[in-house]
Amino acid sequence: MKTKTIYICQECGHNSVRWLGKCPSCSNWNTFVEETEQPPVKQKGHRPVYSDKPVML
Repeated sequence: MKTKTIYICQECGHNSVRWLGKCPSCSNWNTFVEETEQPPVKQKGHRPVYSDKPVML
């Protein structure tokens, strides 16, 4: 899968898909830094685990 670029405000943690000069959450200027978000690794052949024991409802 493709890596995703996000921009995170260093003051309040607000994130955006594009760089912003002023944070809409905390109103500070030039606080966004670029980070890449890795997609989760999918496991092949992963199946749910089922129990043979009854479950009390």
